[in-house]
Amino acid sequence: MKQIIPAGTKPNWAVIAQLLVVPIIIIIGLSLLPSSLFSTEQPQTAQVPSPTAPAQNPTLEIQNPTAPIENPTSEIQNPSTPAPTVSIPTLTPRPTVPTPTATVDGSAHYQQGVTAYQAAQYDQAVTSFNQAIQAQPNYAAAYSYRGKAYLKQNKQEQALKDCNQALQLDQKLADGQICRGMIQRAQGHDEQAIASFTEAIRLDPNNGAAYNSRGLTYQNSQNYDKAITDFDEAIRLKCAPLSWPYSNRGNAYRQQGQYEQAMQDYTEAIRLSPQDGDFYDHRGSTYHKLGDYEAARDDFKHAIDLNTSKSGWPYYHRGLLYYDMKHYEEAIADFSQAIDLNYDPPGRPYVGRGLAYFALNNYEQVLGDFTHAIELNYEPRDWPYIGSGLVYYTMENYGQALVDFNRAIELKGDYLGYAYLNRGNIYLAMGNPMEASRDFSESLKAGQADAQTYNRRGEAYFAAGNYKQAMADFNEAIRLDSNLVMAYKNRGQTYEKLGNKQLAVTDYTTAIDLDPTDTARQKEAKVEVNSRSRALADLKKGTEPNRFLD
Repeated sequence: MKQIIPAGTKPNWAVIAQLLVVPIIIIIGLSLLPSSLFSTEQPQTAQVPSPTAPAQNPTLEIQNPTAPIENPTSEIQNPSTPAPTVSIPTLTPRPTVPTPTATVDGSAHYQQGVTAYQAAQYDQAVTSFNQAIQAQPNYAAAYSYRGKAYLKQNKQEQALKDCNQALQLDQKLADGQICRGMIQRAQGHDEQAIASFTEAIRLDPNNGAAYNSRGLTYQNSQNYDKAITDFDEAIRLKCAPLSWPYSNRGNAYRQQGQYEQAMQDYTEAIRLSPQDGDFYDHRGSTYHKLGDYEAARDDFKHAIDLNTSKSGWPYYHRGLLYYDMKHYEEAIADFSQAIDLNYDPPGRPYVGRGLAYFALNNYEQVLGDFTHAIELNYEPRDWPYIGSGLVYYTMENYGQALVDFNRAIELKGDYLGYAYLNRGNIYLAMGNPMEASRDFSESLKAGQADAQTYNRRGEAYFAAGNYKQAMADFNEAIRLDSNLVMAYKNRGQTYEKLGNKQLAVTDYTTAIDLDPTDTARQKEAKVEVNSRSRALADLKKGTEPNRFLD
């Protein structure tokens, strides 16, 4: 029978204390466990013994170590006996949450590529665009810009592949159309290029780069007015970098002979991008055109000092300047430097250096340089043959001179009139006036209708005894150039042959008045000087900047 404690009986505190001992021991034991078991940063597995089998490494998750343990089970069989083994309940582990993966984004690499491209660092640009595409395989803008960088490296096949990929990914990408247009222009398809740039403008009317590129294509087609209009719009839209459309517009003005406007644009381009040596080079060439040699030399020096890309252009242009200043040794040094830096087109500095050697009568060097120009397919292709023919003519090696002039005539190039003129000189020097007169006539037909050619043909007719035709040619020479001393002397001799001594004296007197020292023959000898002047004029066409800044 259970003993019933009557109401009012005092509690047995000893028994109550004995009943409280077990929960207190459990709480104290838990507090002595390692603190790492309660970490919320990296939950660890605790091994808790079980009366039946080992626990399967449950993960403890304790939100608050100081909170009371929920429902601890205790079995007190007899208050007077020791506490039995206590089983700690297994707590449910927190579900594993995967660490979020950072979003793959190639935009930083893309921006690095654009910056490198605009600085003409095309190798670095390609590397950055590669990284952008690796991060984002469908990055259409990165493909189009990498295509443009490949094009600047003369890798047209890779450029075209990237351009097509960009447009396949995004048909409405204006920059993809710009990339396509640049490739078409490089292939010589200006009309198709203009259509592509126009489509880019339709897709993005505020795209200054599209206007800039279309302006360059109009300029390449010598449609300078339309080019300037497009550059105006590119500037208004603040095409980046803004120095590009300013420089491009300066080139268009310069090619129209509007040098003052060109100077203003180049100066603004320099202000915007003071570390770009090309703009100093362009302005220096313009100063050269205007005859301000000192200002031109200063700008070329700046261009060379800033020439991080190791371009041969500023050296070539300064070489032309030194040639005009008759500083032939300095000209030779600069043309040599342009050759070492792989100036493009490669034949030009060889011809420039050859002309400087010609002025110094260093004929062996001239022949070597003109031979190199021929091997490099210098344009116009007939000039190096004429140049070497003139050297042999000056050396009185008429046989070799004829070989070179014959080759120049076969090419039927830009200098055909000069080729006939100088071959006629050879025939005249060899005592064959009839062949000479035929070549002089061919020279006139080919457009070399100047006072010198008429005078030379008159000399051939005179040597052949055909005085009336000689007289007609000397008259025409004097009409074209009233200061041509040799024409007056030759006509005076013709009057003598025709028996009109009074008119002969008149012409001799005029010749003496024009040239009291009687050096006319030396001044006009062999007309190769005139040919060289024309060649130099053609070389200076190379000073027209042709770098496409887009």
